[in-house]
Amino acid sequence: MDNDTLDAYNDVKDLAEQAIEKSIVSLKKMKVLKASKGLVIDNAQEKIEQNLRVLQTKLGASQESNSDASLYSALKKA
Repeated sequence: MDNDTLDAYNDVKDLAEQAIEKSIVSLKKMKVLKASKGLVIDNAQEKIEQNLRVLQTKLGASQESNSDASLYSALKKA
């Protein structure tokens, strides 16, 4: 290879390496965000259930009714 061809090859190689590195970093960020979203949903579910138990205790209700479960399922899907 002559010098100009080698320089062009190195430029293309460098650009490809940078693109791959950026893609890997982006994929890692997406994975972290997806995992964080799952943790937030789990935490929200626990908080809702805790608040429901507190309200039931204050109202004197002892068990969750089917309508409560349906309501939670509908909210979870939203």
